[in-house]
Amino acid sequence: MAKPTLSSADASRISKQTSLPVRVIKRLHKEFTALSSSSDGVVCVRDFSELADSPSPSLMYHVICQFNESAGKEASSDAVVEFEDLLLATHKLTHINPEERFKAVFGMWDMDKDGMLNRGELYYLLRVWSSEALSDQDVWGQADVLLERYSEGEGDRRGLTMEQATALLLS
Repeated sequence: MAKPTLSSADASRISKQTSLPVRVIKRLHKEFTALSSSSDGVVCVRDFSELADSPSPSLMYHVICQFNESAGKEASSDAVVEFEDLLLATHKLTHINPEERFKAVFGMWDMDKDGMLNRGELYYLLRVWSSEALSDQDVWGQADVLLERYSEGEGDRRGLTMEQATALLLS
């Protein structure tokens, strides 16, 4: 079964919402559907995990749910994202002020929504953002050092608040 195509009307509508040229939208759609392992043209957790070489399917599930929430959709157990939802969420994220953008990104990494990045969440953040080929032990060590220096709380409740994460990034 062939993957779905993007109609000219849909491309024009998305162009009006994002200010991207129709030709760019069509090219992005072609690349997006090439990532999809299914015939329906959506990208699932496995597709994203393979693309991003993600250390955790649960992290990719969480990120996909964030894109769906941004599009006004509830998270589903199958965790798929459609082209238009991904494009509109990305457009929205790039067209807000830096403080709001940081809040949105912080919210993506705060998987348990407790307002803090705990050790595990910080590990995933460091693993994805690390440009070096670090061992898991090294990344866990970096997470521990950051928490020791900048965090509040003790034991399992230790984590970085958004304010602390902002201060850390600006230091």
